[in-house]
Amino acid sequence: MELEPPEMPLIYCARGGFVETYLDVKERRRYMYRLNFRNLTQDRVDVSPGLYIIDVGLGTIPSMTFRIYRVLRATTVAFYTDSVPTSYLEFTKCTCAMQRLINYEPQGFEEIVYMVVSNGGGSVALVMDALLDSQVVKPYVDSIYESSDHNHVMIYRVVGVSPIR
Repeated sequence: MELEPPEMPLIYCARGGFVETYLDVKERRRYMYRLNFRNLTQDRVDVSPGLYIIDVGLGTIPSMTFRIYRVLRATTVAFYTDSVPTSYLEFTKCTCAMQRLINYEPQGFEEIVYMVVSNGGGSVALVMDALLDSQVVKPYVDSIYESSDHNHVMIYRVVGVSPIR
């Protein structure tokens, strides 16, 4: 039996353990598929050093993209706002230090970002909801731009999936 082209990638993902198949008896015994994040072999993904501003949108696990997942897994420190549920960050099983943003002054935030990026070649994530947190995050991002060392810190924007956008 020859497979049609749309089915082939699913089979390869299932063989690699990235997709798991389960039988849903509520849906008339249909086979259902879901991503299996536990079998991702890229525990430590290399990303370019810098500050990653991650806009999670609604802040639910279904809104997470693979790029957000990869960035958070590679992050040294992840700052998050109060509108981001901690389960969103814990889902990635990140070994990074997770810190509430409001526990830091903008100057202290800037020093940590500079130290991690410039001295260690690592990355820092600022996880937020742009609709709710733009005014909260603004002084922190401005502190990076106004720093005399800002040319050493690249700033990247990563956006999640949101039905509102």
